[in-house]
Amino acid sequence: MTLRRLRPFYAPSYTTYPPSTMHPKNALNNRNYPLYARLAAKAVQVILGVAVIGLVLGPMKGNSFHDFVIRTNTEWQGLVLGISVSFSFFSLVLGITSCFASNLHIWKKVDGLLTAAGCFFWLLAGFVEAYYAACYPPNGPRINLVCHRAEWIIACILAFINFCVFVADFVLSWMNGVSML
Repeated sequence: MTLRRLRPFYAPSYTTYPPSTMHPKNALNNRNYPLYARLAAKAVQVILGVAVIGLVLGPMKGNSFHDFVIRTNTEWQGLVLGISVSFSFFSLVLGITSCFASNLHIWKKVDGLLTAAGCFFWLLAGFVEAYYAACYPPNGPRINLVCHRAEWIIACILAFINFCVFVADFVLSWMNGVSML
């Protein structure tokens, strides 16, 4: 019986693993989402969100939101307002902090997650606003006060444009290497 000496660890062969892959160099990342583009996207998101808020609240004309909602049966406009206020605030905070923390991995991850959530919620807000802009079919013709309001039609269009801006922001973050896991 012959005793053979085994190596204590696996030593790779240089024929199958060339040194260039064993010791990778830091390569320049060409997929970069520049700060000015990120700030521009956040500014557009805030401006469109504030415009939607103003257009949704426009038909009230001196009434309180509660009185207007009770009189016109437009309860779900509160959802559109909540989404608009929330994600405009998130975009404002992320836009301000991007100047200071955009190189941090956790900031990029939070930005990506909030942008992904914004995509979903702005799409939902666009559909709800389209329902009211179309004179909400079952009850609309009975209440002539809010039927086919130009403000709500424009708010619907702006909500869908803001959805597209959020999708573009999310895609650029994703292409920059932000993982959602």
